[in-house]
Amino acid sequence: MSLLPRFRKAFCGCSLEAASLFIAWWSLIGITLQLVAESCIYVTFKEEIEKKINEEYPDNKEFLMLWMHILFSLAFGLLSISLLFATMLVIGIYKRNHRLILPWLIMSGIGLFISLILGALSIISSMADLEWFLISAVSNMLTVFGVYCYLIVYSFYCEIQDERGLLNNDHFRPLY
Repeated sequence: MSLLPRFRKAFCGCSLEAASLFIAWWSLIGITLQLVAESCIYVTFKEEIEKKINEEYPDNKEFLMLWMHILFSLAFGLLSISLLFATMLVIGIYKRNHRLILPWLIMSGIGLFISLILGALSIISSMADLEWFLISAVSNMLTVFGVYCYLIVYSFYCEIQDERGLLNNDHFRPLY
């Protein structure tokens, strides 16, 4: 039994498999572009950031440079893991293998949970300023769309799991 709602069809009436493939390729391309953008930003602005740190914080420059490298490395590592999981998602959908889809579901579930908490906090903290409130509201709408996409892939994952369960059940095996 599942705690999350499951869909039978996805947006525009297309199958869960087609929608999951669209989401998987969208995720793979988006993460690849993020990885390229972060690499370009790091290479382009590394010297400028080092120069700014040397000018404003000469006493703590080694400490701050270490933290800058740690943060960029952490972001690069997380994006690389996300790229691996998105690739596994695409392959898992094509091969209808629920074990390859599960890492993406776990990673995305954690990310969406954090986004929902931060979204609620941003809405609460921006109540006084209308402009920031609208920005927070739009950001939260994108998070809700992310939850919808997550539920589509989760529904497809459950569909595959149910199919495999039926195939492995003794009542449905051929008698030969």
